[in-house]
Amino acid sequence: MKMNREKIELHEVLLAKAGLYEVVYKDMGFPIYIGGDKKKLSVWGGKAETSLGEWDIIDWNNPELLSRMDAIIEGFTPCTKCGRRMKKDEISLEYFAGRYCEDCATPELRARKKSDYVNLD
Repeated sequence: MKMNREKIELHEVLLAKAGLYEVVYKDMGFPIYIGGDKKKLSVWGGKAETSLGEWDIIDWNNPELLSRMDAIIEGFTPCTKCGRRMKKDEISLEYFAGRYCEDCATPELRARKKSDYVNLD
């Protein structure tokens, strides 16, 4: 199911109300969610299947965030935790919208994923 999101430019993020938007960056749309307190910004890559992390809204143009967006544009998947660029076969763990490299896919995170998927009642 495709969601209709209002498209906004990066420079409009600080002026936006809380809600779900699509930010246009280098001619590609990135789904974002601005929380009700307008302090945090969640960003996803592609079709919202990869979390690019949660960022302080005041820091919307953070170089690390823009690097993760560039990775998506270039066909890579950035690790949700550290931002390392990965090819599809290098993804060590997928947990909800998180994509993790081998170094960030800790035993604790793997156990939590297993527990969450076993207890889906």
